[in-house]
Amino acid sequence: MLTKVGHLLALVRFSHTIFALPFAMLAAVMAWNTPAPEGLTKPSFALEHWIGIVLCMIGARSAAMAFNRLADHKLDALNPRTQGRHIPAGLLTVGTVILFTVISSAIFVAGTLLFLPNILPIVLAVPVLLGLTILLWVAGFDIIYACQDYDYDVQARLRSVPAKLGILGALRVAALCHLAMVVALVSLPLACPQLALGWLYWAGIAGVAGLLVYEHWLVGPTDLSRINAAFFRVNAVVSVGLFVIGAIDMLT
Repeated sequence: MLTKVGHLLALVRFSHTIFALPFAMLAAVMAWNTPAPEGLTKPSFALEHWIGIVLCMIGARSAAMAFNRLADHKLDALNPRTQGRHIPAGLLTVGTVILFTVISSAIFVAGTLLFLPNILPIVLAVPVLLGLTILLWVAGFDIIYACQDYDYDVQARLRSVPAKLGILGALRVAALCHLAMVVALVSLPLACPQLALGWLYWAGIAGVAGLLVYEHWLVGPTDLSRINAAFFRVNAVVSVGLFVIGAIDMLT
């Protein structure tokens, strides 16, 4: 059982939850520091809210990653780079991963219930404050990561961005995604004016933009050998750094 649990955690790259969790924490700090509309009472901070946020992030991300592995497992079995993944390699069965996906989704819903009697978390479970920023950020680095499979995708006639546009075209699309992400970050104070009151948040955006430029500098159409450095190191600094800077800026 412990071995199977270990395989499931590795399947969804559980340790990489740290990339997304800081964005959820930043959204929480923004919510608690944004004045409530006239006539409404802003909810006070409670420990169960933090627990709910962590549960929601773990549940939602794990469900999404597991579903992705389910959707791709037949293609993964044909791709030399991905044949060692858990389902193609026989380490986990399709049924086990389906059950894990369902349980992870249930954990997400359970996390939203910790905010009751406030029903907004469960009603607004899909759209979130930082949703557009995260969507563009993830899309950009996932396109970069997918460039590793260009040859296989072309051979298998898959409709990936690199297969459709070539590696250079895919890297340009990834760069546009990250440029749009920075624009979304600049626009974020429209939803949370407290972010625009200090200089630290703007310095943080400049730092994020610099890191994204560095990420794209690491990877070129003729050299994909440094993708892991771009994917893991830079992204960890971007997410954690943005949370720390945004939270400090609003709380000081």
